This record gives sequence, C-alpha cells and structure tokens, in this order.
Amino acid sequence: MIFTAMIPYMTKGVKYTIVGDSKGKVHIWLSNGTFKGSMKVDETKITKLKRFYPNVLYATEHNLGFLRPNALMLSTVTCQSTKERIIDVEIELASN
Repeated sequence: MIFTAMIPYMTKGVKYTIVGDSKGKVHIWLSNGTFKGSMKVDETKITKLKRFYPNVLYATEHNLGFLRPNALMLSTVTCQSTKERIIDVEIELASN
C-alpha cells in the first residue's frame, strides 16, 4: 500500500488527517494520532481529496464520491462512462 493523496480537515472543532492509498482505501486519523477508521471506496488508487464542507470529495481513476469523516459515511457518484481515467476534479461553488 502506498499513500497517494492527503488532506487535513476540520469540522466542529475536531481536526482530522485523511489519506487515500493505492488500493482504493481512505484512512482517517484524529489530530492526536488516534486511528478513526478506513473505508474502501474503489479498486483503483485514490487520486484526489478535496474539502467540500461538511464532506470531502474523493476521486479515483474511475470513480467519484463524498465522504463524511466524522461519521465514517460514504456516498458515491454514478458516472455514465468511466472507461477513461479521471485526471482531475474541481469543485464549482458558483451557480448559474
């Protein structure tokens, strides 16, 4: 296992370190070093983690989704065509 993405995150005064790995898992630690848990999100490596309060957006090579670190909850986004690799993701905050 190789760590492939990392992000610091804070919600409700609690600080977390969130790490994605090469096996498609997301691991969460509290700021004092206590391990909170892991979630398997895909079979391919985690390529990106982004804050989107109160969630964290994750991307793998073929999948997108959101996780809520304080509750260890996960929701995935169903993509119609995931034959091509996902290169990058950005969060658009402005609405049309």
